[in-house]
Amino acid sequence: MAREAASPGPVVLATGNPHKVAELRAIFARHGVSVAPLTEVPGGAAIPEPRETGTTFEENARLKAAWYARHTGRLCVADDSGLEIDALGGRPGVISSHYASDGRETGIGRAERDSANNRRVLRELEGVAPERRTARFVCVMALAGPDGAPRRVTRGVLHGRIGVPPRVPAGANGFGYDPLFLVAPELARTSAELSAEEKNRISHRAVAAEAMARALAEPGSAGDADRATVRAATPADLDGIFAIYDREVLHGTSTFETEPKTPAQRTAWLTEHDPGRYPVLVAETQGRVAGWARLQPWSTRCAYARAAENSVYVHPDFRGRGTGRLLMGELIRGAPAAGVWVILARVVEGNPASLRLHEALGFETIGVMRRVGEKFGRVLDVRLLDLHLDKPAPAVSSPSDPGTTPPERR
Repeated sequence: MAREAASPGPVVLATGNPHKVAELRAIFARHGVSVAPLTEVPGGAAIPEPRETGTTFEENARLKAAWYARHTGRLCVADDSGLEIDALGGRPGVISSHYASDGRETGIGRAERDSANNRRVLRELEGVAPERRTARFVCVMALAGPDGAPRRVTRGVLHGRIGVPPRVPAGANGFGYDPLFLVAPELARTSAELSAEEKNRISHRAVAAEAMARALAEPGSAGDADRATVRAATPADLDGIFAIYDREVLHGTSTFETEPKTPAQRTAWLTEHDPGRYPVLVAETQGRVAGWARLQPWSTRCAYARAAENSVYVHPDFRGRGTGRLLMGELIRGAPAAGVWVILARVVEGNPASLRLHEALGFETIGVMRRVGEKFGRVLDVRLLDLHLDKPAPAVSSPSDPGTTPPERR
């Protein structure tokens, strides 16, 4: 944590909730990162709460992190989390904790509020088939510098379904929507039926916190990191490439693969790429593979020889630094010389950051493939975009980077 000298003392956690503090303190401690809740920071308990005016979890997490960082003059981590239900159009979302009152604070106790929220969810899902009750818990964690400037954002997701009564509500080891939420992939137990150890290992907050703790533990990673170097991938990069990719295989929907490749398959995968026409690139930062990208044939049929598809993946520790955009820019710049005129991309629903990244680089939506995928019990649409390289493309050197991933070609 050499770059944290301007902000002495532990990283501030923007919460006073003792259960959350205990969970986060244990996670950060495993990575050698010292944290302190607001209640342990001089004057922290007297800081007024900011108004959470964001329309997304990320906006609210960033807002809170910046607010408390400026008031304490310290590095600060804040999170925002909630439940998204597909059949309800993503509700309750950012108003998860006050869904029964449409987001208004009513002053009632936590247990009563949770019960009211759960009753509303079950009422609104009456008659909805089990396979259409897919949902996810989402946690977005933001880090801000002492001046309130954003430093890092991490995200954790726990997939599942909302059960059907009388199976739910069930379980006593949880709060909020835990008694309704059947955890994927088995869908055998609600989140409230898991042990504390299981929940702390797989929960959306634990995943986001682990990524943030790793980022803070990396020397210099919480500050303005050195810009990544993009180069051709070598066999020595395979462990770093697949550490990133296997995370999406096992926990994400940006690829429809469900089983990690064996070491032999990884080597074959890299060997099969023609580096002159269909390169695999890595972005290296501080000796680590921060992200990777590739072009691959759109089709093996000769008539499609001028069309290629892109994939780009960024390690959670390096998102928000322009890594994805830098990798995409190198692919785009090199494609015409390799005889590629059109680059296509597939973006799975629920990945708006990837969609924004592609659109910022000039990609345009040409269609949506409905219900073509299923993963974690969710039936998924896939958006198809293309970029014609005979058209002027936007600049690709901006450091702004949503840090998410388009899906693999199936």
